[in-house]
Amino acid sequence: MTYIVMNTHMENLLISFRWMLYSAGVMLSCGAILVVAIYVTLYLKKKQYFYRERIHERVEEWIAETIMVESGAGVPLSKGLQHIARNPMGQQLLVDALLQCRKNFTGQTAQDIVGLYERLGLKSAALRNLDSSRWDIKAHAIQELYLMDQHDVLRRIYKNVNNRHDLVRMEAQLGVLHLTGFEGLRFLDVISYPLSEWQQLKLLDQLGSSTAVSSLGDAIPKWLRSSNDSVAQFALKLADQYQLVGLHDDIALCLQHRHPLVRSQAIGTLLRIASDKTPGLLAARYGEEALTTRLTILAGLERIGTEEQSALLTALLEDDNDRVKLSAARALAHSSGQGLRILSEKARETPHPFENIYLQIKSEASR
Repeated sequence: MTYIVMNTHMENLLISFRWMLYSAGVMLSCGAILVVAIYVTLYLKKKQYFYRERIHERVEEWIAETIMVESGAGVPLSKGLQHIARNPMGQQLLVDALLQCRKNFTGQTAQDIVGLYERLGLKSAALRNLDSSRWDIKAHAIQELYLMDQHDVLRRIYKNVNNRHDLVRMEAQLGVLHLTGFEGLRFLDVISYPLSEWQQLKLLDQLGSSTAVSSLGDAIPKWLRSSNDSVAQFALKLADQYQLVGLHDDIALCLQHRHPLVRSQAIGTLLRIASDKTPGLLAARYGEEALTTRLTILAGLERIGTEEQSALLTALLEDDNDRVKLSAARALAHSSGQGLRILSEKARETPHPFENIYLQIKSEASR
């Protein structure tokens, strides 16, 4: 009986030892596979890095030659560039290098880079990708084509200005503006998706170098009435950026807009293109707005307010909000010839907090 028990115990120990050896072998194998995978990944990344650098060098050498001969059309394509253009992986890296150079150059050199892009036959892949069902591939193709000034695909790019994916439609909208300038803003007539704050910023940046601002005068009043609130907001930003003072009355109508962001933008734009009507319009809106917008109005009245707003500003000195008190006091001091006197009297009647307010504003006025 003792022998049987000992034999069973030895067998269990042997099995446990075998499992330990097996587990150790599996762990060593996994570790080895992991090390090999890391090595291969690093090797491939290093290889791709040097390949990318070689492509950049080839492109930069070609650009240097075009600058010397004043026209890229006269510079033959090297076999190296042609070979890279036929390699699927090299093709995309070559496009990326050309896009980077296109952003860094202007004038004839930029046109030569576009010419090189076309001569290498790189456009065909972008045209195929333009019909891709993957939004990231489509967006990249749109960006590539408009940065390479491919005006013949404008119609196909325009079809995506109201795409359901935000990145695709943003690239399409930027592309239309890049290729046509202010004329491209006609997409504001048809888009149903909202323009995010970031999209609006990018669009304004894209328009920065465009000319023919006068064409906006007829279009903006229509966009201000758009059912897409973000279009109205963007139209107000256009009027602001290009100082379209002739649209003052159209913009003033947006003070009654249903959306608070549109009203807030209308106030900001009116302050930038102010007329003698503006202070009264803003003062009339004061009681209808939230605190943040009220403070914006008061800051605006500090710059453009007149004696006509003195009664409102004096009344606001009794507001429960200390920020409103201070902002109203500043506006009163700057817009009314009697402003400092009124604040001085308030300081005598109610030292706290008006004595500090009066001293602070008086100090600011003397700077």
